[in-house]
Amino acid sequence: MKVAIINNTARIGSTGKIAYGQYVRLKADGHSVQLYYGRTKELKTDEIHCIDSRFEIFIHGMLARITGLHGYFSNCATSKLLHMLDDFKPDIVQLYNLHGYYLNINRLLRYLKKKEIPTVYSMLDEFPYLGRNCYLYDKEILSPEAVLNYKDKNHYPITWTFTWNKNYYESKKELYARNNMVFAGPQWVTERAVQSGLVKQSQIRVVDEYVETEKTFYPRDKYSLIEKELLDTDKKIIIGVAPYSSNRKGGNIFINIAERFEDNKNYIFVYVGMDVKNVKTPGNCIVKGYIYNQDMLAEYYSIADLHVCPSLADTMPNSCLDALACGTPVIGFKNTGVPYIADEPMGQFVENKDVEALCELIRKSQKKDREVAKGCREYALSRYTPEVYYRKMYGIYEGIDKANG
Repeated sequence: MKVAIINNTARIGSTGKIAYGQYVRLKADGHSVQLYYGRTKELKTDEIHCIDSRFEIFIHGMLARITGLHGYFSNCATSKLLHMLDDFKPDIVQLYNLHGYYLNINRLLRYLKKKEIPTVYSMLDEFPYLGRNCYLYDKEILSPEAVLNYKDKNHYPITWTFTWNKNYYESKKELYARNNMVFAGPQWVTERAVQSGLVKQSQIRVVDEYVETEKTFYPRDKYSLIEKELLDTDKKIIIGVAPYSSNRKGGNIFINIAERFEDNKNYIFVYVGMDVKNVKTPGNCIVKGYIYNQDMLAEYYSIADLHVCPSLADTMPNSCLDALACGTPVIGFKNTGVPYIADEPMGQFVENKDVEALCELIRKSQKKDREVAKGCREYALSRYTPEVYYRKMYGIYEGIDKANG
């Protein structure tokens, strides 16, 4: 089978890791695979291609803010991609994140429809079944009317002018109208997708996201890569992992929680993902930037007693899956797909934006023992292994390929 994979990144970030992992697994099983990505030149081989440039991404981002039309530019990158697809002639195209100012989305979808190429679109956020937005945040019930009337200019993708929801909705509706296109995603996403109306008539499959549970994210009992002040301590270690610059991820909420415990000497807070300068943090909080070394990151997850996910909108935050795989329970808000991550006691979730309730869960938490770590680890292995993900996705590929001759 010849499979083309398209995503905004490769190997870095949660979606990049998923896209790259799928490439590696398909290739290992003897399939011919090409991976195309748009941002950050972290990889470049004969089979992995960065299609866009920083300059074109910058221009695309600026024009998107001015016109409200993100995903309508990067025509040079899109032409390059379509030429490579012509040469490769894939049997299946696997789509992950198409937004990110690196691609003309309509041109790509129109090409795939015209060429009648079987396509699997993995819904890693809400963009596939919404208008121009990637999340609708507090809206619990979706409908075509709710999608069309949503006019949030301040959340990504930001616009200074128009929202164009109707244009996005109608163009997606037209381009999705074919029998050889399947949408896949976690349970919460698939439930929302049906409500929106855009993919209601399409094939939809429930597939959880995954993390590398064997080679990378597993419980560590030796710690050689993290701060000495985290070792040999009786204090409870509370960790949060997310880019601070993304307001959606709630990094400011994590820092606020740490501040509330500053006078309590029984806690150490660790924030990983600080990508903003001059943020005031309390003395009980160790702040780290983006950790590229995944073994080091796994050590942080493993030594923590609790992982806090204060996200305001997420389909399936991979930091929580990483933490569970490393034997650490998670807590967060009851919004979007977050409470679908784990059952109690591996996961506990409070009403959205109720910071005090999160603090109360932290106060009631205990130092993690072997039984807690074992329960979290076993739960992660039951749902979030690469093998479980790959088996489901390959089943979709086989089904759509056979249906198309």
